[in-house]
Amino acid sequence: MMHIDNCLKRRGLKGKKIKEAIVEILNNSQKPLSAEEILARIEEFPVRKPSLNTIYRSLKVLTECQIIKYIIIENRKLYTKKTYKYEICHLCGQILYFEELKNEIKLSQRKPHSIVFYTTCELCKN
Repeated sequence: MMHIDNCLKRRGLKGKKIKEAIVEILNNSQKPLSAEEILARIEEFPVRKPSLNTIYRSLKVLTECQIIKYIIIENRKLYTKKTYKYEICHLCGQILYFEELKNEIKLSQRKPHSIVFYTTCELCKN
């Protein structure tokens, strides 16, 4: 994993404070967050308020540098620093359950970003 300083220097980029705030938000979050949720939480940090486009660009850089990762659940891109296991209703898309995987899981040479199980929620069963 690359550090923010090295990542930005290699790309000739600036804006370290916003990227550091995003990483801290994801470190402290109990669940993966969307860009919009990150934007709402960034107001708690002493940085100028970024636009949603700035958040998306920062997330892209942090993902490319493997500082954070994303998962796509029901066409929603969520960002995290952790690996999760999910149970999702395959009919309505509701996240029924998730938990952080503490132990590293290796599938061949690559580690998964998430493990998703599809099921049917109680509302859709009826």
